Amino acid sequence: MVYTKDFWFYLLSLPASACAIGLHEYVRALVSFRQGDPLPKRRMRPNPFPHLDPLGLIVMLLTGYGWARPAPVNAAQYADRRRGALIMNAVPILASIITGCAAASVSHLYKILLLKSAAPFEGGVWNFNFALYRMLFLFARANLAVAFLNVLPVYPLGGNAILAAFLPPNDAVKLAALEKLTQLILLFALASGLISAVFEPMIRTLLKFAAI
Repeated sequence: MVYTKDFWFYLLSLPASACAIGLHEYVRALVSFRQGDPLPKRRMRPNPFPHLDPLGLIVMLLTGYGWARPAPVNAAQYADRRRGALIMNAVPILASIITGCAAASVSHLYKILLLKSAAPFEGGVWNFNFALYRMLFLFARANLAVAFLNVLPVYPLGGNAILAAFLPPNDAVKLAALEKLTQLILLFALASGLISAVFEPMIRTLLKFAAI
């Protein structure tokens, strides 16, 4: 029932997705700043709104996978450019996975406590307890979706920045010139369900594991 794409699914997915996307980009800005880069300082805020990309959020609601507005960073400020770029983009992925698993555990515990109490999930989608449980679950899934999607070496995802950092300068410039094309390919892969077919089994496995 938590996966049923009804009105409540989209209503509850909006804050869940926005918070998951915002958290990922906040961590990315924070990690870059901690490595000596002052550029993302203005984006170092847990409020998700400065981090939201309208297209990324809409795609997230429609397909279950989306992205943030990339925080401006300057890898040249790092002591080791390649190592710094890897850390800057790997840590947010790890943070999203940890947050997603933690949220899944909390939602599962909340469900168990409610079922054992005098406040069960009566009333279905109209029940506040079920709505809260469902939003926690969707927040957990959104974090894992953001983490897995950012592994891909496609703009504006974290994997693209990692790849660019390890390429020779000339090849990095060529990669940057392909950003619009690769983003179109990403949108096609999302719309066709290819991304979901690859990542969804892994996400559901992690959600089940975290709920044990």
